[in-house]
Amino acid sequence: MPARPPPLLDLIDAAELALLLASPSPPLLLDVSISPLHRPSECIPGARLCDMAQFDLYLDDAPSVPARLPGNYNLRPAAELRRALERLGVHAQAHAVVYTQRLAPPAEAAPPAVRRGDPVVAARLAWLLCVAGVRRVSLLEGGLAAWARRGGPLAPPPPPPRLAAPAAVDFFGGGRLPFPLHPELVATTEEVEAAAGGARGVTVADVRSWREFVGAGHDYPFPLPCGRIPTARWAHWGPSTYDGADFYWTAGEASGALKPLQSVRRLWESWGIDVDAGGEGHRLIFYCGSGWRSAMAWCLARLMGHENVANYDGGMLEWSMCHPAAAEHPIEKGWPWGEAPQPRPATPCSCGQEHGVPPPIPAAKLVR
Repeated sequence: MPARPPPLLDLIDAAELALLLASPSPPLLLDVSISPLHRPSECIPGARLCDMAQFDLYLDDAPSVPARLPGNYNLRPAAELRRALERLGVHAQAHAVVYTQRLAPPAEAAPPAVRRGDPVVAARLAWLLCVAGVRRVSLLEGGLAAWARRGGPLAPPPPPPRLAAPAAVDFFGGGRLPFPLHPELVATTEEVEAAAGGARGVTVADVRSWREFVGAGHDYPFPLPCGRIPTARWAHWGPSTYDGADFYWTAGEASGALKPLQSVRRLWESWGIDVDAGGEGHRLIFYCGSGWRSAMAWCLARLMGHENVANYDGGMLEWSMCHPAAAEHPIEKGWPWGEAPQPRPATPCSCGQEHGVPPPIPAAKLVR
């Protein structure tokens, strides 16, 4: 049976959204937050509010301390995920437009001038909609702030749906298809184990700060082993766990908007991450701590045209703590290429951060 073509993921701006909403067949507009505790006071008219706790599994031993259970902090099991999407009115033939009002920590504690938009939440929802099999998924470029700057109207949010409410739609309209429709967009631990062991035709890319990549520390509020998965190449992120300045603007009017794809492409290519190899069957797997930052990298790679790209949803949490074989999984630390001291780049990297230089061999020779 031939593989199904990947779902369409694209970016639309506020002007395009306004035209779509005024059309005879408006898109399904989703305003996503991180949890039901972060309910916005206003939204784009017609938006349906949702939160990632509806779609992700969170089991804690203590507040913000994840239980060591396989699949924890991942997408919910398929049947639960499908029911959550159907209650929201999401179906396979929809055109879903996703945005978030989420602010990066410390959010409300920070003065307005330094609050940073956080598009990671929207990226994670966009990824899971593609995994599920939604026909077309669009990210609203710049989110609600861009909509408001254009003069777009705002409205009070609709009441939250009852958790026990019956499904508003059938995801496949009565069709008998497997759910999720695109499980290949989720990398398994077994697949990552093979890649870490030297499997050919796959690149594992680490979407975390340099400090996390070399195992010097992280900013999670719970204990998590430091280091990286063997063979991983650094895909950049930003200066800290919760600051993705390499991928999106974190200050000024454009805060929360994605940076130009070409700038991210250059960062990746300098570390041997080839976003043009997907058409040749080369597999690209992104990971981070628990699948959120890597969902954003997945979206960026898809927007660049890479078709054989997956998100390792479990990330370092699954690799080092939650998987049954976690104690046996190797973790690397320090400079990845031998015992030599970390060299510093002759010219500053375009990301503006302090870090080591790419591998001391041509990127072309890195592709296995």
